[in-house]
Amino acid sequence: MEFNPNYTNKALLRERAYNLRWAEVEDGVIPLTAADLDFPCAPQIVEAIKSYANPRYLNYGPAEGLPTLKDALSDFFL
Repeated sequence: MEFNPNYTNKALLRERAYNLRWAEVEDGVIPLTAADLDFPCAPQIVEAIKSYANPRYLNYGPAEGLPTLKDALSDFFL
């Protein structure tokens, strides 16, 4: 599915999105907390998660963080 800013699966959000969000407001009310998490993520993100989780080991990362993740975030934000 390609990103569409006009699409949200409101039925699913009403089941899962708590903390003063869709699951806790009256039907027809758009919560003021509506944001990125209310849209489907990119298919590449799902595939990366599947690939990482496929061996079924979800261990803790290093206390100092992951250098490749820190570099990627630094490159993105700088």
